[in-house]
Amino acid sequence: MEIKENFLVTKSNDLVNSRYDLTTLEQKIILLLASLVQPEDEKFKEYNIKIDTFMKVLGLTGKSKYDDIPKIAMGLMKKVFEIKRNNNPLVIAWLSSAEYHKKEGYITLEFSPKLRPYLLNLKEFYTSYKLENILFLKGKYSIRLYEILKSNAFKKDIRISIEHLRDLFKITNEYERYNDFKRKVLEYAKKELQAKTDISFEYTEIKEGKKIVAINFNIISTDLVKIGQTNFKGNTLDDNLENTLVKIQKILENQITKKDAESIYTKANGDIEKIKMAYRISKNSKEEIKNLVGYIIKLVSMEEIQEPIVVKQKKEPSKRPNGNFEQRAYTKEDFVAIENSLLYINTKNNEICESCKIEDCNNNCPLDQALSAQ
Repeated sequence: MEIKENFLVTKSNDLVNSRYDLTTLEQKIILLLASLVQPEDEKFKEYNIKIDTFMKVLGLTGKSKYDDIPKIAMGLMKKVFEIKRNNNPLVIAWLSSAEYHKKEGYITLEFSPKLRPYLLNLKEFYTSYKLENILFLKGKYSIRLYEILKSNAFKKDIRISIEHLRDLFKITNEYERYNDFKRKVLEYAKKELQAKTDISFEYTEIKEGKKIVAINFNIISTDLVKIGQTNFKGNTLDDNLENTLVKIQKILENQITKKDAESIYTKANGDIEKIKMAYRISKNSKEEIKNLVGYIIKLVSMEEIQEPIVVKQKKEPSKRPNGNFEQRAYTKEDFVAIENSLLYINTKNNEICESCKIEDCNNNCPLDQALSAQ
């Protein structure tokens, strides 16, 4: 079945605000499947989707990823989530069936019938958005937050308690400190949504005493396709990308192509400062970097990168006297000759002095001199 980036995902707001914890790839498979549901459908169909289509739409490459798709899709059969209806929780499975046709290279998936009120014939209290808005997001919380904010975009401002956000995302033992929650969830999602979707947001922290208890989100709708997104044929969707790629090339001192610059930009989630930091690290690396683009991409793909601390070695004070002359370069033979002269050794003769037992003191024996001085 052909899938296009402008397909719509339409979900009831109850489903948007349900409690579940899916990985980024699991969410994308569910949303890709939801984009195939048509407004006129009365019931769910079985959808046959080629693995190659999954790979293409989700921007995946490699044999390992090809093998992962069926495992993840089949694993969704065991995944359930919770919807609160009049304070009565309803636990639903995402899929009613999943079948992998290995030889033919496709998967057959079907939504659970219990999901009909939340995906079919929706007349009110629902949210729609183009599939392309979530395809390029990497953070699983970025996708969740995008949907929640998108469903409230008409309000412009919405306040959500930290406790409620953690409950929606089913975050229990992770990011217990607010600073970790802010960095890993809020800030990461903010960067991704701004760079890759049709909305962005600013937020204000709400305190009770010294404790931050809620977030006030200011939602900004743009209706513009963001820099860094590409369609399934690999064509750039934003003309402004050209200027950004030129800027990245200059940051890397014109050592890369525009295609490489686009790969770096996409992997960095549009964070130019992160790209600058990665390049500084590459320049300070003590090891030879054979693949600069690969090295930079590896760094910017990390959630956080830190520049290594460079400790400058203190220079030893010079013991040379002031002057503009060059110090003589001594050889090993020079040092031997100097040592011999200090020991009163005459290297032309090889007789042993009976007084001091030094070779060739040439009747200038230091012991004899010391005795005569007495």
